[in-house]
Amino acid sequence: MCGLSGCIHNNKYFLDLEKFKKINDLLKSRGPNNQNVIEIPKDDKKIKLGHTRLSIQDLNSNANQPMYTKDKKLVILFNGEIYNHLKLRKLPTLKHIIWETTSDTETLIILFEIFGVSKTINLLEGMFAIVLYDRNKNIIFHIRDKSGEKPLYIGLNNNFFSFASDPIVFMKLPHFDKAISKKALSNYLKFNYIPNPHTIFSNSFKIPPASILEINLNKFSFVEGITFENFIKNTGVKLYKWWNLDTNKIFLNNNQFSYSDAKKFTQKLLINSVNKQQISDVPIGVFLSGGIDSSLITALISKNQSNIKT
Repeated sequence: MCGLSGCIHNNKYFLDLEKFKKINDLLKSRGPNNQNVIEIPKDDKKIKLGHTRLSIQDLNSNANQPMYTKDKKLVILFNGEIYNHLKLRKLPTLKHIIWETTSDTETLIILFEIFGVSKTINLLEGMFAIVLYDRNKNIIFHIRDKSGEKPLYIGLNNNFFSFASDPIVFMKLPHFDKAISKKALSNYLKFNYIPNPHTIFSNSFKIPPASILEINLNKFSFVEGITFENFIKNTGVKLYKWWNLDTNKIFLNNNQFSYSDAKKFTQKLLINSVNKQQISDVPIGVFLSGGIDSSLITALISKNQSNIKT
């Protein structure tokens, strides 16, 4: 679990890098091993990017974020884990790459550089919230995994656009409107949670799962006090799905698929999933609730590891 944050603002908005660093440090509980912020001036705007890292793959400082490509064209913020990233490094197109780390963050940014956003995302197996800034095109991409396992929020103001792993970041930004969303409050009382894309704040939203929010900063203008639906209709803003359950049916509506086949298939999926999630340069463990799912995961891990920590 890592934390990411960012703020894109006009030059009139007073937010120096030192103050942004203190705001980014609010995410330290998500990433205690390293905290870093950068600022990129661009025309009449300033782009601030921050990251707090929990080191899991490659504990070396070279794997810290924000991470650039060698030509500085792309910069990435990443929270999550890509389970098949070592396999992806063996793709024929990547054979010439001299890798500097064993981190999945480096794998990601190289994939984005070579294949672009759409193709890369569909190669990934994992959980992730990704922010990718293309400095040449002046486009920033916000990408969320299939089930929305990793959080990614945006905050709006007429002087800035911000994003973060936790809306606590927005609360500390100067002039952020903390007005409570009546719709979100109603939904919370009704459902005991706040559905996408709303948050408790009127000027803050969740990026929906399996979605990409693309913002062309050459065309984008800052806004506040509008609905999410109106925001994504703004000039320079695009929101689109990169994956849809309806088009990825594995065996639904297949009358030839027996109950026995379904059990074997489910077992295979579970074993593969658990095995892939054991890639780590630090000790791993399992939180046991006493329920079926955590006990099942522990049993599957125990086939490969003895004395698993729980």
